[in-house]
Amino acid sequence: MRTRLWMCVLCAALAAAPAVARATSMIPLAVEQLAERSQAVVRAQTLSTTSAWDGHGRIVTHAHVRVLESLAGPHAPGEELDVATYGGTVGGTSMIVIGAPAFAAGEEVVLFLAPQDGLGMGIAELGQGKFEVTRDARGAVRLTRRSLEGVDFVHGATPEPVLDLTLLRLHVARAARLAR
Repeated sequence: MRTRLWMCVLCAALAAAPAVARATSMIPLAVEQLAERSQAVVRAQTLSTTSAWDGHGRIVTHAHVRVLESLAGPHAPGEELDVATYGGTVGGTSMIVIGAPAFAAGEEVVLFLAPQDGLGMGIAELGQGKFEVTRDARGAVRLTRRSLEGVDFVHGATPEPVLDLTLLRLHVARAARLAR
């Protein structure tokens, strides 16, 4: 009788416990694959970000960026673009999308741009399509990296390591040549 009571308590506790949300699962893509899935690839500076409700109960963040260099596609240096991603904070409410890129004013980035249903222009393959540009002590562009916190990669695969910006340019150019 006592064992049955404990089993009932245990089952009730498990049923009442909140479900654990799994992270976003992705297959890591090479730079060439990202370029193939993009309409444009640009090096840009984030000028500002704004978040708002989209009318369907979701928060969307719009990053206003200025193109510094076009690696592929129609955008010219100096052109300003709005790039949208799901997630952000409005008032005291936040929506987090695991694997989605986040933007900060002033950051320099390389963006793989692709249209997103209901958003307009967005980032190809969530956070895989956003690289952060870093500089060394002398200010020279050195590396790019992706922020993919919380992402589970399929079959234990891992994304390629941090790339040099020059190498990233070569990979994008190669993909563009192959696409012709």
